[in-house]
Amino acid sequence: MSTALVSWISRWLPRARHRLRVLRLAFIERKLRAIYDGYRGEFDTVLHGFPARLNGGNPYPFLLQDVPLFNRPLVELVRQTAAALGRPVRVIDVGASLGNTVLLLEEQAGAGLAGIHCVEADADFLPLLRANTARFPHVTIHEAMLARAPGRVAALVHNHPGTATASGAGTVAATTLDAVLLDAAPRFDVLKIDIDGSDGEALAGATCLLARDQPAVIFEWHPALLRGAGNDPHVAFATLQAAGYARLLWFRNDGPFSHFSGPADPEIGRWFDYLLAMQPHGDPHFDIVALPPHLETLAFPLASLGTLRAPGS
Repeated sequence: MSTALVSWISRWLPRARHRLRVLRLAFIERKLRAIYDGYRGEFDTVLHGFPARLNGGNPYPFLLQDVPLFNRPLVELVRQTAAALGRPVRVIDVGASLGNTVLLLEEQAGAGLAGIHCVEADADFLPLLRANTARFPHVTIHEAMLARAPGRVAALVHNHPGTATASGAGTVAATTLDAVLLDAAPRFDVLKIDIDGSDGEALAGATCLLARDQPAVIFEWHPALLRGAGNDPHVAFATLQAAGYARLLWFRNDGPFSHFSGPADPEIGRWFDYLLAMQPHGDPHFDIVALPPHLETLAFPLASLGTLRAPGS
């Protein structure tokens, strides 16, 4: 199979699918997508205006077209935190994968960035992460498997070519986010965590960082992946409450704002049960923003959909 063909499909098909369907040429879409999904090598493409290298079958180019507000809460959190502090901010990207979040932030919030520290554990993703972020001197990569305490955790397995979760049969050594990053910079301003069901575990291993820096936090809360990894769905909220965070903003996984809560809200348990019940109908979950006291004024601006920009705007 031609690498050049797969590269072309990654750039053309996500934008052309609607046109093909209107013209009743969906069979062409299906054929090209099957070629793309079946490719198992690496290929060059363009993501967020930057040259990038992807692994075969990675759904990210299609996700950007299917979900126009994908990761907009993170972009807006970085932008508004930088504006509130009056300076560029230093970001932690836990679950950096192939560097797609770095490319997104460089495109959409580059002027507000002082640096990005990427944490990734997957041996398949790390070479691509290094290649895709090499052009940015302010990006630092840390290879580490994270947990709430040093020890051993379940090995990573791929959910699909773009993500991995710690639910494998074997075990690997893990450390804490505090051990990896507390001495890596004098201060961090935004902490993003997206590690498919282990977000709370990583956050619980960052208590010193949370106490020292009080960063704005955004993490994925995905009950099905939490259950699959055998992790406590409440540990993230208990960690944030202990660190003095009182304002949470819940965003649907496709981007729009849903609701506010506190970290001890009894409705959280009901959301867990509801999302598990709805799992067969579209994989629903939330991205949750936790604001420290000095940034709570950002709550309503962040919740306003008018502030969220589609890619390229």
